[in-house]
Amino acid sequence: MAFHETIKRSVKTIAKPVALAARPTVEKVAFQSARLTRARQGLKVVWADTWTPTMDEALDHLPPPPGVSRDQYRELLLPTQHEKRHALVLEKDTPISIVSMRKRANAWEPVSYQALSGFVAPATDYAALGRAINSLGIELKIESGLGKEALEIGARHAWPYDVVRVFLQTDYEEHWLREDRKHMKYISSARSKCKRMHLVVDNEGDLEWTVNQWETNWASSAAQETVAAPDRIRFWKSLRTTPEMDDTMRVHTYVLYDGDKPVSGAIATSIGANQLGQCLGQLHAYRNRGVGTRVLDAALSHASAAGYEIHDFGGGHGYKSLWGPVATQRYSATFRPKLLESLQWSRDYRL
Repeated sequence: MAFHETIKRSVKTIAKPVALAARPTVEKVAFQSARLTRARQGLKVVWADTWTPTMDEALDHLPPPPGVSRDQYRELLLPTQHEKRHALVLEKDTPISIVSMRKRANAWEPVSYQALSGFVAPATDYAALGRAINSLGIELKIESGLGKEALEIGARHAWPYDVVRVFLQTDYEEHWLREDRKHMKYISSARSKCKRMHLVVDNEGDLEWTVNQWETNWASSAAQETVAAPDRIRFWKSLRTTPEMDDTMRVHTYVLYDGDKPVSGAIATSIGANQLGQCLGQLHAYRNRGVGTRVLDAALSHASAAGYEIHDFGGGHGYKSLWGPVATQRYSATFRPKLLESLQWSRDYRL
């Protein structure tokens, strides 16, 4: 067994640079081959590097994202310093979806990802969305936020992950005491170290500060997730004007201040009584004072007092499991042409 694993690793070591060198050519072939597939399926794709009036008209005839208006969604379609592409997909000359993408590393991700969780792109229905994405001939990754329907729309790979939730109208600190007393000690320590600091909620300017700080904290990550920063700022700012209604999305900022200086911030979006944690940023110089832990602790307390019932931590980072129980599952998915899939055997990671 050990011998076979050694051989396998050796082959991967040799093959990986070959696969990386071949990837641009294989991507082009996959993209061109998709035209033939679309023709057989009765689909047509209109590509654009910038949003067009034709796409704008089509958007008005597709269902809006849940909780937000089409105009708010349009904030994600505007150009940033990062590469974007838009694909209007028609079936029998009728728009069935518009897939807008942002380039990240070697693949594309929906412009909605990291800003409008769980929503991929406007489409007449979920089945049409799957047909549209699979007709593009490109690799599209959605790393989190999908429901179980992700298994039904033709993703090359889809897999579940655990979602952590804090039930805010219960004695949620009891979970910390019962499940991990060390975590409770971290919280108590952070409260002590930050006792002269204060929480500011929904202050003008704190949204941009928090996203910028998150971008700084993660700038060196190979995952390149910070390409979403400009879209996050612009889209979440648009939610500030949303009326307080049960079916509309709101955005909240929770920022810890040391005097008049922001040192750590968290952003959450909400619909109804449910709140979803989005991003966390903190000054590096304050990390040893537990400001990240303290701002989350204070944010939960404030949300509980405001009447929210659930704070959803999502998944991904191990620290989240310390805050609450696993309450449900969501899905990640990768859409990838078959030709590109042939290169994946030389890779050591799932995506």
